[in-house]
Amino acid sequence: LFRSVWLKLPGWVVAFHFVVGMLFLGTIVYTAAAAWRRTERPATPGFTQLAWGTVLVGFALVSVGATIVALDADAACGTQWPGCNGGFAAGGGHADVQVAHRMLAYTVAGLALALLVLALRGRGPRLAGSLPILAVLIQMTFGILIVVVGGEGHTHEILQGLHVGGAGTVWAALVALAALSGDP
Repeated sequence: LFRSVWLKLPGWVVAFHFVVGMLFLGTIVYTAAAAWRRTERPATPGFTQLAWGTVLVGFALVSVGATIVALDADAACGTQWPGCNGGFAAGGGHADVQVAHRMLAYTVAGLALALLVLALRGRGPRLAGSLPILAVLIQMTFGILIVVVGGEGHTHEILQGLHVGGAGTVWAALVALAALSGDP
């Protein structure tokens, strides 16, 4: 952490460091959740496949988010949400990365909602099935506020920190749900 953040290394080094950290977090969460998994299969095969698919999309989301940091593109869409520089997916420059991040976030939110509905219908772990959507909604709120607040002030920095922490929370919730659901 010291070398990648405090020494002001290039953005791609910080982004790579973050993504590798997320892989470590995922491994730890998977191991812990799998140890808690019941011996009988608590989820239907369809639920399990959807949970693991959501983990993959979530990893893509975290990776593109790290790319935004690496490119210093957090303001690429200005202070517009859901639009971007006057259009839904317009912009130029690094706005395409920002739009890709937003689209992946919407996809993860939709998948987390589907997992919640299926969990409430008894096709997967109920409590664990409700945590990803909660984490995603809180995380998206931080992300939207970063865009709308804009700038470089103290509030912006706090929101950025919360958004980074939220990324780990969403990722951990997705991995835990998938691990509790069973192997793909």
